[in-house]
Amino acid sequence: MSPKNNWIYLWKRNQWEKKRTDIAFGEKHITYAASDFMSRRGLTSGDTLYVASINNGVLYLGGRVEISAILDRQSTALALGVRAETLWPANEYALGNLANPDHFRPGLVVDTAVLDRMWMDHYERGKSLPVRNSKGGVDGQTFRMIRRLMTGAEAGLERLLQ
Repeated sequence: MSPKNNWIYLWKRNQWEKKRTDIAFGEKHITYAASDFMSRRGLTSGDTLYVASINNGVLYLGGRVEISAILDRQSTALALGVRAETLWPANEYALGNLANPDHFRPGLVVDTAVLDRMWMDHYERGKSLPVRNSKGGVDGQTFRMIRRLMTGAEAGLERLLQ
């Protein structure tokens, strides 16, 4: 069995806002994350995917998906008991632990102390990427795709989610 990996995935602003709106209709959990690159990036069952967004240079942490499977759209819809067209459009879906899904936290700011200890692996080659740009804000380019977190970087995110 391969070791568990921790990943961070930046949702686009419109995706974040859609999920925020869904809360008003009772959908307060993060049950899946959608992307065209799950398999290509190496995400697999047992991994953790942290869902985040950037707004005005601030990183927000929405929650986590404890991945139970990487599925196609139809299989994800069936597992969730919803119509496929209600899912965020993508080719692949990281389905979470449906027995214990995480809550979506749209206003949870990743503070400076956590941000300064959060490093991501550059193309899984062991070279870390900083998360700040030259002006000290959150570097959106660093988050432009699903990124594997360097070992230990998830600890601060987990503390925030408690």
